[in-house]
Amino acid sequence: MIEIKNIYYTTGKNVHGVNGWSILLAKGGMYMEKSEVEIFLIESQMIFKYVSQNVLNQIIIVELNLFCESISDYIWKIDLKINRDINSLIQLLFTRFETKDRTYVVDPAIEMIIRKTIRMNLSSLKDYFEIFKLIAFIQENMSDNLTVTDLAEFMHMSKPTLNRFCLNKINKVHQNLINDIKITLAKNLLESTDKKIYEIGEETSFFNASTFTVFFKRETGLSPKEYRQDYFCLLERA
Repeated sequence: MIEIKNIYYTTGKNVHGVNGWSILLAKGGMYMEKSEVEIFLIESQMIFKYVSQNVLNQIIIVELNLFCESISDYIWKIDLKINRDINSLIQLLFTRFETKDRTYVVDPAIEMIIRKTIRMNLSSLKDYFEIFKLIAFIQENMSDNLTVTDLAEFMHMSKPTLNRFCLNKINKVHQNLINDIKITLAKNLLESTDKKIYEIGEETSFFNASTFTVFFKRETGLSPKEYRQDYFCLLERA
């Protein structure tokens, strides 16, 4: 849904200056120490200020294609809830950087962490940002074969205005956003349920398993079956 622009791993007070909003993953413990992790959405220009005021030994900054104004000028950091699975994935990610384990591919792991975290916090994020209201609406009505007209009416915008809105906020057109949310929902169902491929295809508004599989592989490089197998292999490592 929200694309990743850049990923930075650093220690101590050495942080990069970036633009827009970022996800910051922070660990207070030293190398190879399984300590508590934090994850939050933060206005990128405020990262240095936050890091300089807190004891953080390891930091992963995930710069997002997210350029939104919050409903309040005073909000520059939003704490995000995570569950045990997400926590395990984050711990594994820090271990990968600590040990320089090149068999562990970073980008898909971070995409998974961000996707799961946004999904878990969507109900609160939509209270801060208009774009997340749109994302939540698409997710909640995916089975209804939404059209661009439906989205424009929900946002009280014309179709051209909606297109500009999506481009300005997340650097993608509305149809690509719909496709991304279909993939996000499919990944979540493949990871968290034992539903058959055709059932997941139906829930993501595809007419049959074949059409869904072709779409999923085109977007991810893996078939739904391969994606599910890779996910559970990753969990075993965590």
